[in-house]
Amino acid sequence: MKRVHTVVSIFAAAAVLAPAGKALARKPVFHHHRADHEGEEQDHKSNRSAKPAKGTATGLTLQSRALLDKAGNTEVEISTAPFDIGASAPGNITEVDLRAVDPRRRGDDDDDHDGKDGKRLRFHKEYDHLRQGGYVHWSYPGLPHGQALRIKAEARASAHGRETEARWLDYVRYRPDLAVKMVDAPGLAPVNTLVTITGAVVEQMGELGAHADCVLLMDGVQVDTMGAPIWVDAAGTAGCRFTYAFKSAGLHSLTVKLQNVHPGDYDDSNNSFTRQIQIQSAATLYYEMSAMDQVTTSITTTDSYYTSTSVTPEEHKVETSNQRVQNRTFSGSIPAAIGDVKRIAFNDSSGSKGLSSFSIDQAVFDKIVPVDGNCDPSTTNETMFNDFTVPGRSVTLVRCFNANTSAGATLVSVTFDAFDGTFLSVNTCTTLMLGCQPGDSVSGPAEGTIVDLGDDYTADFTLEDGSVYTAHPTMPLVLVPGTSTTPVVSSPLSCVEGPDLFKAGTTGKKCQQTVKIQYVKNGDVQVLAPATASN
Repeated sequence: MKRVHTVVSIFAAAAVLAPAGKALARKPVFHHHRADHEGEEQDHKSNRSAKPAKGTATGLTLQSRALLDKAGNTEVEISTAPFDIGASAPGNITEVDLRAVDPRRRGDDDDDHDGKDGKRLRFHKEYDHLRQGGYVHWSYPGLPHGQALRIKAEARASAHGRETEARWLDYVRYRPDLAVKMVDAPGLAPVNTLVTITGAVVEQMGELGAHADCVLLMDGVQVDTMGAPIWVDAAGTAGCRFTYAFKSAGLHSLTVKLQNVHPGDYDDSNNSFTRQIQIQSAATLYYEMSAMDQVTTSITTTDSYYTSTSVTPEEHKVETSNQRVQNRTFSGSIPAAIGDVKRIAFNDSSGSKGLSSFSIDQAVFDKIVPVDGNCDPSTTNETMFNDFTVPGRSVTLVRCFNANTSAGATLVSVTFDAFDGTFLSVNTCTTLMLGCQPGDSVSGPAEGTIVDLGDDYTADFTLEDGSVYTAHPTMPLVLVPGTSTTPVVSSPLSCVEGPDLFKAGTTGKKCQQTVKIQYVKNGDVQVLAPATASN
């Protein structure tokens, strides 16, 4: 039994070419197909498909396949070129003889032997004087799966070339059956936001793989395609991946479809899969805007009288301390991973006066490793854009995206910080006995730009990525309870007297008065996302 199996296997995988007619002086020589045979496709990682049988002679190769579809029709193809790679078939096949046989019979290669079941195997077709070139094919109903076909073909490589003959055994196999089993996409997405759509493709017959064009249709209209045909191995799986930004809100249908299946499809009724997706109007920009101005001013006047008889102070000293801290912060969130940022713009005003204005075009994001908890833990991709080019101003965008669910979020922050601290001391001396110097002063470091804030505040923020996200916060700026812009004066003037206060043997005095202004003015406005109901 082992010997029979070996003979049949070699016979099924080979083709022979020899001179036709009287020139056939010996029995055919069978050539076993090799995986690295010239013309073999190399565009996929694995190929478990049954291979066509091949036989070679000088300048010519013949091969065949017999493929059965769901309707019960078997297409027999014979070619002088490899199948499905776009190569033209050279030469001309002139004669073909097809016969159903029982390969279990041993013995010589007698065309008249059909075995015990001759009536069931009674299938015989002859074609002479063919002029179709190097490729011929016919379709026949009723040939069952697994049926063995003995094929004899005569061909010549050129019009005046030598005619050659090949004989081999082929089997009826199922066409590959590619099916789209699932389309994965979010059920809800905002308009003009990139959505990832994937389709799962399988081959269901297990004998042959196939190439196919995989396309995406939205509401029946093709909107995207894979860059090259996909390959699905016999009994294998493959995926189609697309991205698409929906331009209109509403309920839309998504269809992943297979087209141009080679070498044809056993059943093309399962070549597409459709699901629905709800597209919302552009994702809302939720935000919070705050502004704060904190002022502390202190003016201290000190008059020093060296003697009890002094009418005019020998030293008049004025110390002024100013500290001012300002902050304006815009914090926003978009419940979607935005696309390429074309523009970010911001301007604000207070008391009918402009404060700041900027516009940044084509913000470039850098991929980062999530370490600060900005994004949801399920985030698979986190990118960030930062701009600190202007002192006291920072602009930050953080984009979070989960490739598994196509969910995401974008965080926005625009901040202006300013600090100014000065200390000024002015001395007026009537005597040089103490060696004082008029005009002593010290200034502290300043950060950012201090602006004049009135009793109101307005800002405009814009982010564009195909969609336009805007915010227009407006709010009053009010004093924090317990603070006031009205100066507070220590009254009456406080004086301290005593002997030897300034000069031995005399009685003098030091008088001091402080005028202080201390207040905090701020405002806050929010447009927040609705709270998510908890289970």
